[in-house]
Amino acid sequence: MKPMLKYYDDIKEMRDVGPRRRDEFNYCQRLLQQSNPGAEQHIREAINTFVHMKLNEKGWTNELLVCSSFIPGADWTCTPYQPIFDAMCERYGQDPLTD
Repeated sequence: MKPMLKYYDDIKEMRDVGPRRRDEFNYCQRLLQQSNPGAEQHIREAINTFVHMKLNEKGWTNELLVCSSFIPGADWTCTPYQPIFDAMCERYGQDPLTD
């Protein structure tokens, strides 16, 4: 069974995102795969590496919630996360950093 896609909201509790957000996530996942095959695996590896480093070096616990978009910081250029940025620019037809 696949885990349910969830998000962390301002109320600080976990909630099921529901079918609409799940469909949007699946669409974006396909868009990423089409624009940069294999990128998702590299992104997952980078996130796992970051979390394992924090678990081992910083004393984080397994119960910690991570907002993965904060990991690369403000500039995703030349990071494993850049394909996400590129796919979204492709989806919306613009690069917000140059407009």
